[in-house]
Amino acid sequence: MTDALADILARIRAAFPSMDARAAAAEADFVARHGIDIYSRAEGTLPARLAACPDAPTALFGMGSCRLDGPRNVAVVGTRRATAAGVAFCRRFVADLAERCPEAVIVSGLAYGIDIAAHRAALDAGIGTVAVVAHGLDTIYPAEHRDVARRMVAGGAGAIVTEYPSGARVHRSNFLARNRIVAGLSSAVVVVESASHGGALYTARLAGRYGRDLFAVPGRWSDTASAGCNSLIASGSARLITSADELMAHMRWSAATTATPAPPPALDFTALEGTARAIVDYLRLHPDHTQADLVSSLGLPAGEVSARLTELEMNDVLSILPGGRFALNF
Repeated sequence: MTDALADILARIRAAFPSMDARAAAAEADFVARHGIDIYSRAEGTLPARLAACPDAPTALFGMGSCRLDGPRNVAVVGTRRATAAGVAFCRRFVADLAERCPEAVIVSGLAYGIDIAAHRAALDAGIGTVAVVAHGLDTIYPAEHRDVARRMVAGGAGAIVTEYPSGARVHRSNFLARNRIVAGLSSAVVVVESASHGGALYTARLAGRYGRDLFAVPGRWSDTASAGCNSLIASGSARLITSADELMAHMRWSAATTATPAPPPALDFTALEGTARAIVDYLRLHPDHTQADLVSSLGLPAGEVSARLTELEMNDVLSILPGGRFALNF
Protein backbone atom coordinates (compact mmCIF):
# COMPACT_ATOMS: atom_id res chain seq x y z
CA MET A 1 0.00 0.00 0.00
CA THR A 2 1.36 3.41 -0.98
CA ASP A 3 1.68 6.22 1.54
CA ALA A 4 -1.06 8.17 -0.25
CA LEU A 5 -3.48 5.25 -0.12
CA ALA A 6 -2.63 4.59 3.53
CA ASP A 7 -3.40 8.23 4.33
CA ILE A 8 -6.78 8.00 2.59
CA LEU A 9 -7.58 4.80 4.45
CA ALA A 10 -6.72 6.41 7.78
CA ARG A 11 -8.97 9.38 6.97
CA ILE A 12 -11.86 7.09 6.07
CA ARG A 13 -11.45 5.05 9.24
CA ALA A 14 -11.46 8.26 11.28
CA ALA A 15 -14.51 9.66 9.49
CA PHE A 16 -16.47 6.38 9.50
CA PRO A 17 -15.40 4.45 12.61
CA SER A 18 -18.21 1.93 12.22
CA MET A 19 -17.06 0.88 8.74
CA ASP A 20 -15.37 -2.53 8.82
CA ALA A 21 -11.76 -2.92 7.69
CA ARG A 22 -12.53 -4.58 4.36
CA ALA A 23 -15.13 -1.99 3.37
CA ALA A 24 -12.82 0.85 4.43
CA ALA A 25 -9.98 -0.54 2.31
CA ALA A 26 -12.28 -0.86 -0.72
CA GLU A 27 -13.55 2.68 -0.20
CA ALA A 28 -10.01 4.04 0.09
CA ASP A 29 -9.14 2.41 -3.22
CA PHE A 30 -12.28 3.85 -4.84
CA VAL A 31 -11.54 7.34 -3.50
CA ALA A 32 -7.93 7.22 -4.68
CA ARG A 33 -8.78 5.96 -8.18
CA HIS A 34 -11.43 8.60 -8.80
CA GLY A 35 -9.84 11.60 -7.11
CA ILE A 36 -12.68 12.00 -4.64
CA ASP A 37 -12.45 14.57 -1.85
CA ILE A 38 -13.30 13.77 1.77
CA TYR A 39 -14.78 16.49 3.98
CA SER A 40 -14.68 15.36 7.58
CA ARG A 41 -15.88 16.70 10.91
CA ALA A 42 -12.96 14.91 12.59
CA GLU A 43 -10.49 16.84 10.42
CA GLY A 44 -12.39 20.12 10.59
CA THR A 45 -12.93 20.17 6.81
CA LEU A 46 -16.70 19.70 6.77
CA PRO A 47 -18.23 22.95 5.41
CA ALA A 48 -18.74 25.16 8.45
CA ARG A 49 -22.32 26.13 7.64
CA LEU A 50 -23.27 22.46 7.45
CA ALA A 51 -21.13 21.45 10.43
CA ALA A 52 -23.09 23.90 12.61
CA CYS A 53 -26.32 21.93 12.03
CA PRO A 54 -27.19 19.59 14.92
CA ASP A 55 -27.72 16.57 12.65
CA ALA A 56 -24.86 17.19 10.22
CA PRO A 57 -23.15 14.11 8.74
CA THR A 58 -19.78 13.08 10.07
CA ALA A 59 -18.27 13.34 6.60
CA LEU A 60 -18.99 13.95 2.92
CA PHE A 61 -17.49 12.46 -0.22
CA GLY A 62 -17.27 14.91 -3.09
CA MET A 63 -16.32 15.23 -6.75
CA GLY A 64 -15.78 18.55 -8.52
CA SER A 65 -14.18 21.87 -7.70
CA CYS A 66 -17.17 24.04 -6.75
CA ARG A 67 -16.77 25.65 -3.33
CA LEU A 68 -19.19 24.11 -0.83
CA ASP A 69 -19.12 26.86 1.81
CA GLY A 70 -19.53 30.00 -0.30
CA PRO A 71 -21.42 32.93 1.24
CA ARG A 72 -24.07 32.97 -1.52
CA ASN A 73 -25.28 29.36 -1.58
CA VAL A 74 -28.95 29.17 -2.55
CA ALA A 75 -30.89 25.91 -2.39
CA VAL A 76 -33.55 25.66 -5.11
CA VAL A 77 -35.94 22.78 -4.48
CA GLY A 78 -39.38 21.63 -5.49
CA THR A 79 -41.59 18.91 -6.83
CA ARG A 80 -40.39 16.10 -9.10
CA ARG A 81 -43.49 16.76 -11.23
CA ALA A 82 -42.58 20.29 -12.21
CA THR A 83 -44.83 22.25 -14.52
CA ALA A 84 -43.56 24.17 -17.54
CA ALA A 85 -44.12 27.36 -15.55
CA GLY A 86 -41.98 26.06 -12.67
CA VAL A 87 -39.12 25.12 -14.98
CA ALA A 88 -39.35 28.49 -16.71
CA PHE A 89 -39.19 30.27 -13.35
CA CYS A 90 -36.06 28.30 -12.43
CA ARG A 91 -34.34 29.33 -15.64
CA ARG A 92 -35.21 33.00 -15.26
CA PHE A 93 -34.51 33.15 -11.54
CA VAL A 94 -31.10 31.47 -11.79
CA ALA A 95 -30.09 33.45 -14.89
CA ASP A 96 -31.00 36.75 -13.20
CA LEU A 97 -29.24 35.73 -9.98
CA ALA A 98 -26.12 34.79 -11.96
CA GLU A 99 -26.09 38.18 -13.67
CA ARG A 100 -26.49 40.13 -10.46
CA CYS A 101 -24.54 37.83 -8.14
CA PRO A 102 -21.94 35.80 -10.11
CA GLU A 103 -20.56 34.22 -6.92
CA ALA A 104 -23.92 32.55 -6.20
CA VAL A 105 -23.98 28.75 -6.01
CA ILE A 106 -27.17 26.76 -6.64
CA VAL A 107 -27.63 23.75 -4.35
CA SER A 108 -30.15 21.01 -5.07
CA GLY A 109 -30.64 17.24 -5.19
CA LEU A 110 -30.24 16.21 -8.88
CA ALA A 111 -33.77 14.80 -8.80
CA TYR A 112 -36.43 15.05 -11.49
CA GLY A 113 -38.38 18.27 -11.86
CA ILE A 114 -37.28 21.46 -10.14
CA ASP A 115 -33.94 20.06 -8.90
CA ILE A 116 -32.55 19.21 -12.33
CA ALA A 117 -34.02 22.39 -13.82
CA ALA A 118 -32.09 24.43 -11.23
CA HIS A 119 -28.82 22.58 -11.91
CA ARG A 120 -29.18 23.00 -15.67
CA ALA A 121 -30.00 26.67 -15.29
CA ALA A 122 -26.88 27.23 -13.19
CA LEU A 123 -24.67 25.45 -15.72
CA ASP A 124 -26.20 27.45 -18.57
CA ALA A 125 -25.70 30.69 -16.61
CA GLY A 126 -22.08 29.87 -15.79
CA ILE A 127 -22.35 29.83 -12.00
CA GLY A 128 -21.54 27.10 -9.49
CA THR A 129 -23.95 24.35 -8.61
CA VAL A 130 -23.78 21.57 -6.02
CA ALA A 131 -25.78 18.34 -6.25
CA VAL A 132 -26.36 16.40 -3.04
CA VAL A 133 -27.13 12.78 -3.90
CA ALA A 134 -28.61 9.98 -1.81
CA HIS A 135 -26.18 7.22 -2.81
CA GLY A 136 -22.48 6.55 -3.33
CA LEU A 137 -20.47 8.28 -6.04
CA ASP A 138 -20.07 5.06 -8.02
CA THR A 139 -23.45 5.72 -9.62
CA ILE A 140 -25.84 8.53 -10.51
CA TYR A 141 -29.55 8.35 -9.81
CA PRO A 142 -31.63 8.93 -11.79
CA ALA A 143 -29.53 7.63 -14.70
CA GLU A 144 -31.10 10.20 -17.05
CA HIS A 145 -29.17 12.92 -15.22
CA ARG A 146 -25.70 11.47 -15.75
CA ASP A 147 -24.89 13.93 -18.52
CA VAL A 148 -25.74 16.86 -16.24
CA ALA A 149 -23.60 15.33 -13.49
CA ARG A 150 -20.67 14.98 -15.91
CA ARG A 151 -21.05 18.61 -16.99
CA MET A 152 -21.01 19.71 -13.36
CA VAL A 153 -17.80 17.88 -12.54
CA ALA A 154 -15.93 18.21 -15.84
CA GLY A 155 -16.68 21.88 -16.34
CA GLY A 156 -15.26 22.96 -13.00
CA ALA A 157 -18.41 24.88 -12.06
CA GLY A 158 -20.08 22.14 -10.08
CA ALA A 159 -19.70 19.46 -7.46
CA ILE A 160 -21.50 16.29 -6.44
CA VAL A 161 -21.47 15.35 -2.77
CA THR A 162 -22.87 12.55 -0.62
CA GLU A 163 -22.57 11.15 2.87
CA TYR A 164 -22.77 7.59 1.52
CA PRO A 165 -19.78 5.42 0.52
CA SER A 166 -19.58 3.71 -2.86
CA GLY A 167 -21.84 0.71 -3.23
CA ALA A 168 -24.46 2.08 -0.83
CA ARG A 169 -27.91 1.07 -1.97
CA VAL A 170 -30.53 3.71 -2.62
CA HIS A 171 -33.22 3.68 0.07
CA ARG A 172 -36.24 5.94 0.25
CA SER A 173 -35.06 7.25 3.62
CA ASN A 174 -31.79 8.37 2.01
CA PHE A 175 -33.61 11.06 0.06
CA LEU A 176 -35.10 12.66 3.16
CA ALA A 177 -31.69 12.46 4.87
CA ARG A 178 -30.13 14.06 1.81
CA ASN A 179 -32.41 17.07 2.16
CA ARG A 180 -30.80 18.11 5.46
CA ILE A 181 -27.48 18.49 3.61
CA VAL A 182 -29.13 20.57 0.87
CA ALA A 183 -30.52 22.94 3.51
CA GLY A 184 -27.38 22.81 5.66
CA LEU A 185 -25.05 23.88 2.84
CA SER A 186 -27.21 26.88 1.94
CA SER A 187 -27.74 30.43 3.19
CA ALA A 188 -31.23 30.55 1.70
CA VAL A 189 -33.76 27.97 0.51
CA VAL A 190 -36.17 28.70 -2.34
CA VAL A 191 -39.15 26.37 -2.87
CA VAL A 192 -40.30 26.83 -6.47
CA GLU A 193 -43.15 24.32 -6.68
CA SER A 194 -44.41 21.83 -4.12
CA ALA A 195 -47.60 19.91 -3.59
CA SER A 196 -49.16 19.79 -0.14
CA HIS A 197 -46.76 16.99 0.82
CA GLY A 198 -43.29 16.06 -0.33
CA GLY A 199 -39.55 16.30 0.09
CA ALA A 200 -39.40 20.01 -0.70
CA LEU A 201 -41.59 20.81 2.30
CA TYR A 202 -39.36 18.64 4.46
CA THR A 203 -36.38 20.68 3.24
CA ALA A 204 -38.33 23.82 4.08
CA ARG A 205 -38.91 22.61 7.65
CA LEU A 206 -35.20 21.88 7.98
CA ALA A 207 -34.40 25.37 6.71
CA GLY A 208 -36.49 26.80 9.54
CA ARG A 209 -34.79 24.54 12.08
CA TYR A 210 -31.35 25.61 10.88
CA GLY A 211 -32.18 29.32 10.82
CA ARG A 212 -31.98 29.62 7.03
CA ASP A 213 -33.91 32.27 5.13
CA LEU A 214 -36.85 30.50 3.49
CA PHE A 215 -38.64 31.68 0.33
CA ALA A 216 -41.51 30.24 -1.70
CA VAL A 217 -42.81 31.03 -5.17
CA PRO A 218 -46.60 31.57 -5.11
CA GLY A 219 -49.06 29.83 -7.42
CA ARG A 220 -52.73 30.15 -8.19
CA TRP A 221 -55.10 28.78 -5.58
CA SER A 222 -56.09 25.98 -7.98
CA ASP A 223 -52.52 24.86 -8.77
CA THR A 224 -51.90 21.61 -6.92
CA ALA A 225 -48.20 21.88 -7.79
CA SER A 226 -48.04 25.08 -5.75
CA ALA A 227 -50.24 24.09 -2.81
CA GLY A 228 -47.23 23.57 -0.55
CA CYS A 229 -45.68 26.91 -1.53
CA ASN A 230 -48.93 28.76 -0.92
CA SER A 231 -49.24 27.09 2.48
CA LEU A 232 -45.69 28.11 3.46
CA ILE A 233 -46.44 31.71 2.51
CA ALA A 234 -49.86 31.77 4.22
CA SER A 235 -48.41 30.40 7.47
CA GLY A 236 -45.61 32.95 7.48
CA SER A 237 -43.00 30.20 7.33
CA ALA A 238 -41.66 31.46 4.00
CA ARG A 239 -41.36 34.85 2.36
CA LEU A 240 -43.13 35.25 -0.97
CA ILE A 241 -40.65 35.61 -3.82
CA THR A 242 -41.04 36.21 -7.55
CA SER A 243 -37.57 37.30 -8.65
CA ALA A 244 -33.85 37.16 -7.95
CA ASP A 245 -33.95 40.86 -7.08
CA GLU A 246 -36.35 40.16 -4.22
CA LEU A 247 -34.09 37.45 -2.88
CA MET A 248 -31.05 39.69 -3.02
CA ALA A 249 -32.87 42.58 -1.38
CA HIS A 250 -34.00 40.45 1.55
CA MET A 251 -30.60 38.78 1.88
CA ARG A 252 -28.92 42.21 1.62
CA TRP A 253 -26.67 40.97 -1.17
CA SER A 254 -25.14 43.66 -3.32
CA ALA A 255 -25.42 43.33 -7.08
CA ALA A 256 -22.28 42.87 -9.14
CA THR A 257 -20.80 46.02 -10.63
CA THR A 258 -18.05 46.76 -13.08
CA ALA A 259 -16.97 49.81 -11.13
CA THR A 260 -14.15 49.50 -8.63
CA PRO A 261 -15.74 49.71 -5.17
CA ALA A 262 -14.52 52.44 -2.88
CA PRO A 263 -12.50 51.14 0.04
CA PRO A 264 -14.37 51.07 3.35
CA PRO A 265 -13.65 53.96 5.66
CA ALA A 266 -10.96 53.42 8.24
CA LEU A 267 -12.44 52.59 11.64
CA ASP A 268 -10.76 52.80 14.99
CA PHE A 269 -11.18 49.56 16.90
CA THR A 270 -7.81 49.61 18.61
CA ALA A 271 -9.28 48.30 21.86
CA LEU A 272 -10.45 45.09 20.23
CA GLU A 273 -8.27 42.00 20.06
CA GLY A 274 -8.36 38.40 18.89
CA THR A 275 -11.65 37.02 17.57
CA ALA A 276 -13.56 40.25 18.25
CA ARG A 277 -11.11 42.23 16.12
CA ALA A 278 -11.26 39.61 13.36
CA ILE A 279 -15.08 39.77 13.34
CA VAL A 280 -15.13 43.56 13.12
CA ASP A 281 -12.51 43.64 10.38
CA TYR A 282 -14.48 41.05 8.43
CA LEU A 283 -17.83 42.88 8.81
CA ARG A 284 -16.24 46.11 7.56
CA LEU A 285 -15.79 44.37 4.20
CA HIS A 286 -18.85 42.07 4.35
CA PRO A 287 -21.65 43.92 6.17
CA ASP A 288 -24.32 41.57 4.84
CA HIS A 289 -22.97 38.30 6.20
CA THR A 290 -24.46 36.01 8.83
CA GLN A 291 -22.93 34.21 11.80
CA ALA A 292 -22.63 31.07 9.67
CA ASP A 293 -20.73 33.07 7.04
CA LEU A 294 -18.37 34.36 9.75
CA VAL A 295 -17.71 30.85 11.03
CA SER A 296 -17.05 29.60 7.50
CA SER A 297 -14.85 32.48 6.36
CA LEU A 298 -12.83 32.96 9.55
CA GLY A 299 -12.39 29.26 10.24
CA LEU A 300 -13.30 29.69 13.92
CA PRO A 301 -15.50 27.53 16.19
CA ALA A 302 -19.18 28.47 16.05
CA GLY A 303 -19.35 28.86 19.84
CA GLU A 304 -16.43 31.29 19.91
CA VAL A 305 -17.92 33.45 17.14
CA SER A 306 -21.34 33.46 18.85
CA ALA A 307 -19.85 34.54 22.19
CA ARG A 308 -17.84 37.36 20.64
CA LEU A 309 -20.84 38.59 18.63
CA THR A 310 -22.89 38.78 21.83
CA GLU A 311 -20.15 40.81 23.54
CA LEU A 312 -19.85 43.18 20.58
CA GLU A 313 -23.62 43.73 20.56
CA MET A 314 -23.68 44.39 24.32
CA ASN A 315 -20.85 46.90 23.90
CA ASP A 316 -22.80 48.64 21.12
CA VAL A 317 -20.13 47.86 18.53
CA LEU A 318 -22.63 46.19 16.20
CA SER A 319 -26.35 45.66 15.73
CA ILE A 320 -28.31 42.59 14.64
CA LEU A 321 -30.31 43.11 11.45
CA PRO A 322 -33.27 41.14 10.04
CA GLY A 323 -32.22 37.82 8.58
CA GLY A 324 -29.52 37.23 11.18
CA ARG A 325 -27.09 39.75 9.69
CA PHE A 326 -24.92 42.31 11.43
CA ALA A 327 -24.02 45.98 10.97
CA LEU A 328 -21.25 47.93 12.64
CA ASN A 329 -22.41 50.97 14.60
CA PHE A 330 -19.43 53.11 13.60
